[in-house]
Amino acid sequence: MFFALSKIIWFVLQPSFFIPFLIAIGLLFLVLGWSKWGKSFVGLGLVLFFVVSLSPLANILLIPLEERFPRPNDDIVSRLKPDGMIILGGASDISITKARKTFALNEAGERFVEAVLLARQYQDAKVIFSGGSGSLFWNLRPEALAAQNFFQGMGLNESQFLLEQKSRNTFENAIYSKGLIAKKFSKPLSEMTFLLVTSAFHMPRAVGCFRRAGINVIPWPVDYRTRGWQDSDLTFKSPANGLKRMDVVMKEWVGLVMYWLTDKTDKLFPGRATS
Repeated sequence: MFFALSKIIWFVLQPSFFIPFLIAIGLLFLVLGWSKWGKSFVGLGLVLFFVVSLSPLANILLIPLEERFPRPNDDIVSRLKPDGMIILGGASDISITKARKTFALNEAGERFVEAVLLARQYQDAKVIFSGGSGSLFWNLRPEALAAQNFFQGMGLNESQFLLEQKSRNTFENAIYSKGLIAKKFSKPLSEMTFLLVTSAFHMPRAVGCFRRAGINVIPWPVDYRTRGWQDSDLTFKSPANGLKRMDVVMKEWVGLVMYWLTDKTDKLFPGRATS
């Protein structure tokens, strides 16, 4: 139920839909002769459109997400001995992959690239790919099956990776990964450490879910969309770019709130461990 509701609610609330919808409702009110309401809706929609699509607001909201968990420094990396690397799905276009008989990466494709690099760096650690199908209406094949072809094509042996193909969202990534780890690893969960690989802006919500599931993770962010706070005054080349960036940002902030309210994450805005 949570999965279906979250998909439907987010489709309506995402700025690229909600703002044009406001304007359309306003125009309808004007046609019906409800001038006051019509002008209010159209005016609000236009203000939101220009603020969201042309101002740096989306970057200002995105940067705190990306800065929440920095990449481990070289000293930490040299001392790491992870039991595995958990790679979250959402980095490939399954429909194009199927239709074109090739592997189609999307903007988050660095997750796959980083998985291969880490597998070569930590050869005794398992790569755990977690990703089913996040589609609500289309019966797409699990992303994990496409990941299998990618890993094999990049030279990884089947013994180096494990596939979790039932999860549909971040919370299920954590829950089903925990089950897979319990099944495939002999050590107690409390004694193991895993690198968690996902987009930097998605890392706070992901870390919160995996901590809630009892998995000890070291954040390993990839797929940065900004250079850092120096982009806090950076505007967008086109309104479409601004709206797209705001869709990404609002999905994460709304997701953080909803996951916290439904006890799917350990904190409202998870941060670095203090102990």
